[in-house]
Formats: sequence, C-alpha cells, structure tokens
Amino acid sequence: MFRLSLSVIAIIAIALPVRPAAQSAGATKVNEQVLVTGEPGLQFGISPAGQHLAAVSLRGSRQVVVFDGVDGPVFDAILETNPKFVWSDDGSRLAYAGRSGQNFVIVVDGKEAFRGPWQAELAGRGQLPIVELDFTPGGKHWYAVIMNVDPSRSHYRLVIDGKPGPVSQDAIQPIWSPNGEHHAYIQSSFPVTAPRATYSLVVDGRPAPYMAGKPQFTGDSLHLFTERGIERSSQVDILADGQLFLRTESGVQLFMAPSGPGVLATSSLPNPSGARTAILLIGNKRVPGSECTDFAGLKVFLSADAKHWAASCQSWVMADGKKGLEYGGGVSDVIFTADGRAVYRSQTNGRNFLVVGTQESDAYAEMPPYVVNKRDGQVQLPALVRGNHVAYIAGRGGNNRVVVIDGKPIPATAASIVDLSPDGSRFAFLSGQPYQFATIDGTAYTQMTVDPANGNIGRQGTFQWTPDSKHVAWIVNNKPGVAIDGKFFATPQAPRYLTFSADGRHLLWLMRDPRAPRHLIFLDGEQVLALPANGDLETQADLYWGKNADGTIQFIAQDGDVMKRFTIVPGTSTSIDTLIGKSR
Repeated sequence: MFRLSLSVIAIIAIALPVRPAAQSAGATKVNEQVLVTGEPGLQFGISPAGQHLAAVSLRGSRQVVVFDGVDGPVFDAILETNPKFVWSDDGSRLAYAGRSGQNFVIVVDGKEAFRGPWQAELAGRGQLPIVELDFTPGGKHWYAVIMNVDPSRSHYRLVIDGKPGPVSQDAIQPIWSPNGEHHAYIQSSFPVTAPRATYSLVVDGRPAPYMAGKPQFTGDSLHLFTERGIERSSQVDILADGQLFLRTESGVQLFMAPSGPGVLATSSLPNPSGARTAILLIGNKRVPGSECTDFAGLKVFLSADAKHWAASCQSWVMADGKKGLEYGGGVSDVIFTADGRAVYRSQTNGRNFLVVGTQESDAYAEMPPYVVNKRDGQVQLPALVRGNHVAYIAGRGGNNRVVVIDGKPIPATAASIVDLSPDGSRFAFLSGQPYQFATIDGTAYTQMTVDPANGNIGRQGTFQWTPDSKHVAWIVNNKPGVAIDGKFFATPQAPRYLTFSADGRHLLWLMRDPRAPRHLIFLDGEQVLALPANGDLETQADLYWGKNADGTIQFIAQDGDVMKRFTIVPGTSTSIDTLIGKSR
C-alpha cells in the first residue's frame, strides 16, 4: 500500500478556511482549502485517495506535524520511521513519532498515544527505539514494536493501542487476523539458569498453553493454525487452536481461504530414495491425483469468494478436484471467473493455449500474459477476466495477431492492449501498424491514433470506463484530444490523465499548458483549474485523487508555496452528455 509522498516544502504557516471559487449558478465549482503554506525544505505525506495531508512544520526551534491544518504536539524532532507518516488502509487515521527530550512519543490521530525512553545507545548506532509502527488490517487498532537496550542485550515489546505486551529477547514479528482483532507471535527469553533460549507462543497478548510456530489465521479470523516439530522425526504436527489437526512431513505449507475457515496445504510423501513428491491436502484430507514430483513446483490458487480452488504442477492443473490435460511446455498461474472456472495458459510443442474451465482455445504461436501495472510492480495474469468474461491477445506469428473475447478471435494487426468494461460486457483494444488505433465493441476508429505510453498505459490503463460500463474514453495523440464513445474532442495537446467521476456522469483530464509551465484541469471539456507545474500531478493522480460517490473529485496539490485541498463540484450545466454534444 502506498503511504508516503515526499516533496520539498517547509511549512511556515497553517490552514486557512475553505474558499469556494466564484462561479455562476449551475456552473462547476472548485473549492480550495489552504492546508499549509511554506517554502522549499521539508516533507509532507498525503493519505490514500487524497483526503488528508500531514506535513512537518517548524515552530521556532521545534517541529510539529500539521494534520489537515491542525498542529500536533511539539517535538524536538519528528522521527524518521519507515515510513515517516503511517496511514490506515482507508487513509482516515495517521500515526507518527517524535522525540521530546529524553523520550520518544508515538502520536495517533493527533494525540499522544505512547511514550518511552529515548536511548542514546540506539541513536549512536543509527537506530530508533521504534522498530515498526503501523495500523492493523481495517485500521481499528495501531501497534508498534519497541526495542530497548539493557546492559546485556536488546529486548522487544509489542505495544497495541498504548498497552505493552510481554518482553521478548528476539525481535517480534506479529501476525494479524484479517479483521485486525487478533494477533500472534513468538516470544523468546533467556533465563539466567537456562542453557539456551526458551520460546513461547503469544496469542492476543497472553502466552498460549502450548508451543508452536508459524502462526496463521483463517480467513474468517476465528482460528489460529500453527506448526510444531516432532523431535527426532521428519514429521510435524499442524495444530488448529492448539489441537492436533494434521501430522505430516516437514516442509508443509498452509494456504488460508480469503474468507471462511477453509485451509489447503501442500505436503510431501515419504520416499526412501530421498526425492520428495508433493501432495495437496484440503483440510487434513489428501486429494487423490495431486501427486507432483517437483516438490517446490506444486502451487495452490484460491478464488476470491473462497468457493473454488486449483493446484498446478509443471504440466497440469487440477481445479476443484478435476485434473486437466497434460502440457509438456508447462502451465501458468491460475485465476478464476466469477462462476468459478479456472483460467490458465499452457504450452506444448511450441503451441500456446488458453484454458477456461474445460475449454481449450485454438493453438497460437504466441500468447503474451496480461500485465497489470500496480504500484508495487507488475503482475502477470493468464488473461483479463471481468466477471465471467475473458479477453486476451494471441499471435500467429509476427504482427498477425488476434484479440480473443470469450473464445471468439478478432483479427487485429499488431494488437497490443485489450480491455474489458467493469461488467465485462464490452471490450476495447489497440491495434494497427505503424500507428495504433482503438477498436470498441468491434468498431475501429482508425482516424484517431493512440499512443499507449502517453500518460495512461501505466497504473491507470489506456481505456477508461464509467462504473456502469456505458461510456468509454481514451486519449488520442495524432490530433490531439480525447475520444469518448468514439467521438472526438480536440485539445491543444494530448491529456496526461483521464478518469470518470465515481457516479459516471463526468470526465476529468489533466494537460500541460503549452504556453506556460502549469497544469490545466478539465471537467467535461471545460477548464476548471490551473496550477503551477511544480508537482507531477498526472503521475500521482491515481494515488491521490479521491472520487466521491456524489460525483465530486477531491485531491491535494501544491499551488506555489501553498498546499491546498481542492474539491471539484460538477455543476448542473455540465455532464458527459454535454461533452459528447461538443465532440464530433
């Protein structure tokens, strides 16, 4: 999850009231709220969806964090935890730490939440007493791992909502249940009379009546699975809430269903030769036919609704207990359609196939993976799946390619990108050589060429759809302008960011002003705001722009030496329909 954006702005004043822009009745309004003002210097952080701003501000020789214009406690320094500003998943809560004299202080939601001794020995080693600071899943609780140094060794405590747990000699790595209400970790101690360290399992702050490691919670957060070795044996016991659940060979891996109590596992069969054959278990029951001679190659996949599963091993996929065909060239990872069909790529004798459920596609010379560019890196999928619809690009050699939509191939020279609407009922793709153009639901718009690298292929995607799948827009670069439902709206230069409002009634884009170094923001084809080009708005847009259910769009940006929260409120006189009416 992206948490922190760094910039060069030192804060010298704090928030001013919201100032709505003067507009005529029915026109779009842009409300501006000054959060901080300043000059080049220090750091700020913007919450997910761009709703909140935290910034380090000088108060004489001291520092404070200004959160949405309100000063927090005054400190000698704001600590460089990693990250400096910690946001809950929804961005509504903030945690950070500062140093005050001989103490460190953790601040949560603008108030002091925990205080501990500042340790010069740690500071001398370039370390902080706060090893980890974060919120639990869902953001209801905050926690920190605190390190202390005594004359003999370091020790650690887990602090949850300000309450410290038992001391551990080794670093604590808490595991949280999906609902954020339960935790478990291994605690170590070095008693004076003991020859070596002793270990215990801590669950919800208390030592468990049994010892086991590798804690994992089920998807419903109701059960804790752990593993315990058996002395002088290659086997291990898997415990469920401390009770024996399964005895199996070491090297077992557990896979928790995304929801509910479901558990799958991969284990191995004992083999006198030393070779390890992997097997799949559902619960503690072996799945017939799941034997995989590549022990490390047996993979497990679960559908998002936890109703379907699949396992793959080198050349085959088994889905919901049914084993598919063997493919000598191997198989890809597995994803699922909404109705539970397993989708994967396969290869044999240089030919490529996409398998959807039990249906195998035609053979193709190439079948590139569908690449999703996420903030933390690229993710490769076998194909694009929306609901029960499947789309992918395949090739017969060179630029002789087809776009396949729900099993039906459409010839598309040099096809490069395919997309489906949110409900999967509509499709769009780019194709053409040397210029690429868009095809929407089978209609090709050859008069409008598209540069897939022009601002939108990355995290945002080339095609933008309304949530109800009724409208689609994309950036045109040869004229340049914006296309919406196949109609063209001219702009001085190609936009750099394109998005619909959450209610699907308005289209917003950014553009660099060709006459001055500034960003121009358009809504439904009308310029509503201009900002100095001192921040890269278009590359941050999908991270920081909050699209609210009422159709308003909110973001935080730098305007000269001022950080502002902008709220674009579409007027009654503008909509996608008015934009289409101005297009040709």
